Amino acid sequence: MPVATPQLLHLLTIVLPALPFAGFLLLAVASRRVAGILAIALTGMGLVLSIMLAMSLSGQPVTSLADWAVLSGKSFQMSLRVDSLAALMLILVHFVALLVEIYSISYLHDEPKLRRYFAYLQLFIGAMLGIVLAGNLLVMYAFWELVGLASYLLIGFYAERQAASKAAQKAFLMNRVGDIGFLLGIFLTYYHFDTLDFTILATKGAGAIAPTALGICLFMGCVGKSAQFPLLTWLPDAMEGPTPVSALLHAATMVAAGIFLLARIHPLLSPDALVFVTLIGTITTVWGGYSALFQTDIKKVLAFSTVSQLGLMVAAMGTGNVSGAMFHLLTHAFFKAGLFLSVGAVIHAVHTQDMRQMGGLRRVLSTTFIAYTLCAAALAGLPLLSGFLSKEIILGGSFSWAKNQTSPLAYFVPVSLLLSSG
Repeated sequence: MPVATPQLLHLLTIVLPALPFAGFLLLAVASRRVAGILAIALTGMGLVLSIMLAMSLSGQPVTSLADWAVLSGKSFQMSLRVDSLAALMLILVHFVALLVEIYSISYLHDEPKLRRYFAYLQLFIGAMLGIVLAGNLLVMYAFWELVGLASYLLIGFYAERQAASKAAQKAFLMNRVGDIGFLLGIFLTYYHFDTLDFTILATKGAGAIAPTALGICLFMGCVGKSAQFPLLTWLPDAMEGPTPVSALLHAATMVAAGIFLLARIHPLLSPDALVFVTLIGTITTVWGGYSALFQTDIKKVLAFSTVSQLGLMVAAMGTGNVSGAMFHLLTHAFFKAGLFLSVGAVIHAVHTQDMRQMGGLRRVLSTTFIAYTLCAAALAGLPLLSGFLSKEIILGGSFSWAKNQTSPLAYFVPVSLLLSSG
């Protein structure tokens, strides 16, 4: 039973993305002393409102519409939509962002550009919420590009360092490659279905097979944002940004956007497009897991691990295991955020990211050691931990998928995922 009126639900849907954008503007004039507190207050308020909205949902999605533009007699609307999937992502994004902001106050206590840092975070959070709440592909694309801008600002936060500046440019440009394909996919979707609305597309897509080219073009957006083969090298380089930003990027925001997009467009993917998605996800999983073995920078080890885990989720989407992929997205968000924040504590203590210069930290950083060990065990998929459950669902689903294929070569997918996802 819903616990709020429809009017209140519509109001919450509009207020949620407005809060971080308001924070972005307020932090432009706020003092450095209150910047962190203001950002935490706004994100905490958003988390409370997200929980209220999730608890108030009935079986039907909540949709808010407003006229946006009219072109050639066709009306395009600013559409916001909340269903169970969006509600899950709203809580996830707010919760992880809140932890990162609380952590950032201590981690960056001497940072002279602290106000700018929290302003960029608010812009990033607002853009991600826009993606989650988008009711059609056009609105999603607008916020999709805004996430790209915010990530560019955060990755290149230390712009005085050449490596950070180049990493930000690389992330921005490589994502644009994927976004071009995404935009072409949006054009093809409108041409084929005469609508961009997710609710209508879910119904039409289930009743008609969309062209394979349409699905692959839409999938290109995921290839860029979620660092899939061949556009995966920007993510390890993005570690040049502040460590709390790395936690936010890898846990529940930018790289998760591509997986969320796949969940939204899944009904539009033809059987051939799904096979293509599966192969790209599998290649990415193997590539990311293998590359992590040769890193000496502790943040880049985790970055390639994230690439591998994202490939696992994409492969799950390709095999039709949407719920398994979203479940792993949820579990991965928490243990990967924990790993990055633990690594931040290590770097803060030893003033290096080179693992060859580390050792004997268990007694010095005992709390960090326990937190890191638990999160690493969850990432490895050890029994009784969250990663074990979500990985088991994906691997079990991939073996079932391979069993139903005509070629025995299909078993390359589950075997590769089993050996490489780490």
